[in-house]
Parts: sequence; C-alpha cells; structure tokens
Amino acid sequence: MATLHLVNKAAAWADCEPLLGPEDTALLIEDGVYAALQALPADIQLHVLAPDVEARGLAERLAPSVRLASFEDFVRLVVGHARVLSWTC
Repeated sequence: MATLHLVNKAAAWADCEPLLGPEDTALLIEDGVYAALQALPADIQLHVLAPDVEARGLAERLAPSVRLASFEDFVRLVVGHARVLSWTC
C-alpha cells in the first residue's frame, strides 16, 4: 500500500526516511524542506513544496534528486496514495 509521508520538520526526516517503502513518496513541507539540503538516497521518491523552498531561499541549494511540487502537485500526491502519514517533532 503506497504511503505519502509528509515531513514538516527537518529533524523528523531521520525518523521517516528508514521507514519509506519502495512504493512510498515523501513530501517535505514547511521547515522540513531543510532536509533536502543533505545528501539523500537516490532510490526514494522525494518532493519538496516549492513555495516553502522559495520562502526560505533554498532553491539553489537543493540536492539534485529532489523534485519541486506545487500546491496542485501536493493535492495530486495526497489523492494518489492510499495513506498519508504526517511526521513532526
């Protein structure tokens, strides 16, 4: 069952990342976008919410494997997954 993992704090990424399954997707939102500055595994589906990246001035510093997501993409990701889990700390 594909799960969308919403991560809104960079510190929560350490708890979320090991539990991602092969069909899962992670979406970094709010301060969670800071996690996209580190080296990330290339085999995961990782998106970051573009308005949050832009608000923090991080667009030029993201890891190459990261995909930018609009609010419309956010909705498509939620609708396209059987479950949604929110990670925070």
